[in-house]
Amino acid sequence: MAASVDPLAEIRAGFFAECEDLLGRLDDALADPSIALPGSEPIHAAFRAVHTIKGGAASLSYQALAETAHIFESRLDRLRSADHGPDAGVMAAMQALADDLAQAVERARTAGPTGDAAGCEPDPAALGNWRIVFRPAAALYQSGNEALHLINALTDLGEASVSCDAGALPSLDTLDPQQGYLSWTIDLAGSVDERAIRETFEFVEDICDLRIERLTEASPPPTETAANRPDDGKPQNPEFVTRGAAPERPTVRVDLDRFDRLMNLVGELAIAEAILARRLRDAGLDRRSAAAAALKEVQTLGRDLQDSVLALRTQPVKPLFQRMARILREAAARAGKPARLHLVGETTEIDRSIAERLVEPLTHMIRNAVDHGLEDSARRAASGKPAEGQITLSAAHRSGRVIVELADDGGGIDRARVRATALAKGLIAPDAALTEAETDALLFRPGFSTAQTVGALSGRGVGMDAVQTAVAALGGRLSLWSEPGRGTRLSLSLPLTLAVMEAMLVRAGGHVFALPLAATLEATRLGTPDLDQFARGERLVRLRQRQTPLFDAAGLLGLGRARPSAALAVILADEADRRLALIVDELLGQSQIVVKPFGAGLGRVPGAAAATILGDGTVALILDPGELIDLAAATDWSAPPPERLAS
Repeated sequence: MAASVDPLAEIRAGFFAECEDLLGRLDDALADPSIALPGSEPIHAAFRAVHTIKGGAASLSYQALAETAHIFESRLDRLRSADHGPDAGVMAAMQALADDLAQAVERARTAGPTGDAAGCEPDPAALGNWRIVFRPAAALYQSGNEALHLINALTDLGEASVSCDAGALPSLDTLDPQQGYLSWTIDLAGSVDERAIRETFEFVEDICDLRIERLTEASPPPTETAANRPDDGKPQNPEFVTRGAAPERPTVRVDLDRFDRLMNLVGELAIAEAILARRLRDAGLDRRSAAAAALKEVQTLGRDLQDSVLALRTQPVKPLFQRMARILREAAARAGKPARLHLVGETTEIDRSIAERLVEPLTHMIRNAVDHGLEDSARRAASGKPAEGQITLSAAHRSGRVIVELADDGGGIDRARVRATALAKGLIAPDAALTEAETDALLFRPGFSTAQTVGALSGRGVGMDAVQTAVAALGGRLSLWSEPGRGTRLSLSLPLTLAVMEAMLVRAGGHVFALPLAATLEATRLGTPDLDQFARGERLVRLRQRQTPLFDAAGLLGLGRARPSAALAVILADEADRRLALIVDELLGQSQIVVKPFGAGLGRVPGAAAATILGDGTVALILDPGELIDLAAATDWSAPPPERLAS
């Protein structure tokens, strides 16, 4: 029997995509300091977000989600009608309700509709274009409600055109400020749900005159009165008219897989351009020829296309960070440790596919920071720290990479305990002399955990191992810093994109390599006076008033003996501004390359982050400056050259 097809599948997917945006707006509103003011805009913004989720959930028969949103909405409605702003206790309750709503959205996404109409088309009469005529009674204003907020909520349902009828407004000497004289006509365009419209007025239906009509194509526009007719081309009430006349810029939600396919095509176009350029050179065509000029124009258009597609693929890390804020609140509640998350660099942009794959590692990092990093309130008080733990999640661009860091102000890593656990598990020998970095590296071993019992947050030994695995799969690096009593910081260094990049091509040891252009500071020819050589064989180059370690690229990668001292060198820097001078045989120039990640069967390639296909069809390794610097730092200068270069 063939499986039934949900006719509303696409609508449901759009609803949940919209929920992500609305939950982000809700978090923004609750985090706004001005929400403490009575009747502030953040309170109304939070109400509109929750109300929109409620209306959509009800129309698609997600009854449990609609009920959760209704409870939250009722609390917000009382709050926005109050004559004072929320205190700390009320805000904590609002945050808890926001977390409940986010969880309810996720449950609805996975469980499906629960109402009687599940899997069925909504009543055709319930969808359409609508005209709402709304006249508040005096009791509406006396109860603390405001017509503007209701109209704003309607404009969130669709494109709205709002007109105000002031025909009943008396002269100033007979005006009673306790009465309501104005009425509004709102035309809603699009397939709007009638239930969502009625729910907007559900708290005030008995204290206003309300008429909701479904429009047909022949429906006349609202009658213009002398009171609301524009004067000299300017609307009398610009706030309402502007909302209808200048709606928010339209957006389109597109499956990320489509962007991935488009990005792959852009990458293949870059490879084809490189091949064509090589063919033209092989044919001996002058750079001033018509064919070369046409190729140049194609390359320019290809670069513009790539920039546009990359812009579509990137997004601020803000939605990802907001999601981590909810995870922190949940982890802190389970652990019984009050904690606050500080977000820094929320506008930093990152590839969408990378952002999606960061959810799991960041979740593990947050939970570990709460469970293992932060002390309980008593220990924090004894150490002179505030009772509330401080965790900072930040993002920034450095040297052509995205750096995401999570830092806590907890007790730091108990290295004695880590060593004892490693001994008990047989991971190290009893007489092993480990440095602090080597001890910290034990935390990333599969199955390693210092927790004495398995709890809701940790104890199974999968957290940090999962973080390292996920970061490595993205072509990133993970580093850890910790000081007893002061806290721990985890830093993730990630590529800006997984698709296309600018690179400097070099030849070393008979092979072509690609160096990320953002990490390539300069290329220079070195003379003997520029070099310092030490007794154990270490070499430094003096350049720009700074001494930089000098290594032969071929030797560092195990491809042969070191080159003569006087040679062509490329200066690299990683995201921490560590520098390395690499001796190469030849500079081949700047090129746009397509990043091809290593397959799972190949595993890790020391010193390389990925591969690319050159214009002649050969494969070249894309070198990772950070890993090259680590390889250079680990060089054993006491070993004879052949063994050192072969290691």
